[in-house]
Amino acid sequence: MSRRKAKKGRKPLYLFLAVLFLLILLGAAAYFSGLFDAAIHFLGISDQNNETSADASTPKASDVLYKPDETADIENVRVKVTGYEESLGDERAIPSAGYEFVFVNFEIVNNTEEEITVSSMASFESYCGGYRLDYSPEAFTALATTLDRQQIDGSIAGGGTLNGYLCLEVPADWQVIEIHYSTDVWSADKVKFVIEKAVS
Repeated sequence: MSRRKAKKGRKPLYLFLAVLFLLILLGAAAYFSGLFDAAIHFLGISDQNNETSADASTPKASDVLYKPDETADIENVRVKVTGYEESLGDERAIPSAGYEFVFVNFEIVNNTEEEITVSSMASFESYCGGYRLDYSPEAFTALATTLDRQQIDGSIAGGGTLNGYLCLEVPADWQVIEIHYSTDVWSADKVKFVIEKAVS
């Protein structure tokens, strides 16, 4: 009985020594890791973290607000707002009271080797005064019934260009319109365009 008790009494000592040894190993690893980092810094060797921080300083396309006639590039697709026109409609389509139509002209150049599809409903998100604009049947009709404005819908072959209009129904006293474009409806990558109302 006495021998068994003596053996049981040694377990805490073994456990203490094991923990102490582990702490020594961890301390040595941290020490040599610090020496390694210092050597890299001394020799001027760039590591992955430095490259990441350098890349982080470069603004993403989605963080830039492009103005009319400024070209955005997203996945080798060049997109530009070439201008806009305001309209109160005609006998075929009239905006709601206190609203007007804004026809925004886009030019999209496909510099990829594959065909891409542009949809006025799926490829674009529009905002006015910080609020997302809902789908407007009147705006759709206004664009569909005009003869001198082609709707920005269709396919673009590799190397091809598409020019067309997006029609929005916005408050008549609007000041800023923001339009987001994405090459893929499922993608989070997008470019943003801002249109400021011209002072008359």
